[in-house]
Amino acid sequence: MEKEMRCLGKMTVALAGRQPCADQAVAGENVCFIREPGDAHDPNTIVVKNAQNSLMGRLPPDICALLAPFLNAGKLRLAGKVLGHGNNGLESPSVFPAGTSQKDTPRETRLLLILLEPAENLM
Repeated sequence: MEKEMRCLGKMTVALAGRQPCADQAVAGENVCFIREPGDAHDPNTIVVKNAQNSLMGRLPPDICALLAPFLNAGKLRLAGKVLGHGNNGLESPSVFPAGTSQKDTPRETRLLLILLEPAENLM
């Protein structure tokens, strides 16, 4: 039986370090967040994987730095879903820089990040 958890808050974040499989993500798809303290570039790294366990990217470094200590201490759990995709934060930009088109504009994958407090911390 899964332990009950209390929601501490929700935030929308853009996926950093996007991998090709992020393009196939569908709004509403569940994602999981995994700490990677052994990452050579950033010991606070939190990677994002889809239901098929494929790497989609990672959370932005500033969010990782904030959340990593709580995850490491077992005081926080993360859950999330894909909210959708956009181009530089816009769903359908109508103006593009000169000489570019929509296909040249970087896509952004937005996630709903849910912060949960494990049941053992509630007692």
